Amino acid sequence: MVRANRNSFDYKSLWKADSPADDEAARGLFTVGEPGSFTTQRQRLTRPLPRSFVITVRVLRDGRRTNSVDGVINLRKLSSSDLGPGEYMTYTGKVMNRDQIDAQLKCDREDKAP
Repeated sequence: MVRANRNSFDYKSLWKADSPADDEAARGLFTVGEPGSFTTQRQRLTRPLPRSFVITVRVLRDGRRTNSVDGVINLRKLSSSDLGPGEYMTYTGKVMNRDQIDAQLKCDREDKAP
């Protein structure tokens, strides 16, 4: 679901889709508003995306929500990028590979905080 923020607590839904069409979309790699990423679009994107919006991804298993993630997308800060194999773009627009992302995590390292 994509929502535009009119003010700090009032959102208007711009696009809703269900049932990822392929493995990439199921893993969270999809283009907002593109009909090919999902088999069902409950609400079609009818206008260009605003410069800043909130995206909500909900994971369903057997019709029950198991997880939900929200994130603010600011197109003024993020630019499009052709990603190579194994590259990912962070919410800040930085392109990283899996090793760089994993290196940020402290849970499996000996120097982790107690």
